[in-house]
Amino acid sequence: MLSVFAVGFPPFKYMMRYNAIILLCCFFSCTTPEERKKDTILQNFKKVDSSLQKTNEAMDESNTSEGVWTLDKAALAQLARTDSFLVTAIEEMERSDPSGERLNVAEKMLFKTPRGKELYTGMLEVYAIGKVYSSTAEQKKFFEEAAQPAPRGENLGPEEAWQQAYFKSVPTVVARTLMQKFRNDVRQVEKLIYQSWKFS
Repeated sequence: MLSVFAVGFPPFKYMMRYNAIILLCCFFSCTTPEERKKDTILQNFKKVDSSLQKTNEAMDESNTSEGVWTLDKAALAQLARTDSFLVTAIEEMERSDPSGERLNVAEKMLFKTPRGKELYTGMLEVYAIGKVYSSTAEQKKFFEEAAQPAPRGENLGPEEAWQQAYFKSVPTVVARTLMQKFRNDVRQVEKLIYQSWKFS
């Protein structure tokens, strides 16, 4: 899977590799039932989750310092709605499952539910905006690939297949980490919009 480091978004210190998240998911699914190994994987996800949260907070400060009065306010409003949804969902998951180990919290919230539909359509719009504001072919390719639906499961359309791939029967901490990664994607698109204003 494409690493976001290959896209060339500045600054690099705010970027997060898809590959790291996918690799951790693979480790989790392949581990034996031994508690020590399970705890290690969950702790790794918690560290990634915390790191992404700090990154997103730092990017909030960076982006809001750029100025917005002449920018695409409709696009920014969509990004803000999606980010607000993600923040609320992450907070609810944390309250419902502080340990992050339950397998049904994210599924109940986001698989075959209205909220799952809202998240799916919201992220597709985020990636569509990212394509519009991409300044390089690599950036555009990243957003095109990010918006591609997950492989379809039996009797599942692209929306439900996407929800299943990310949120069905996964530990809460894994779902939270993925949603922090989605927030990071929102921040990258915001950055592109601000840069288009700054250099226009």
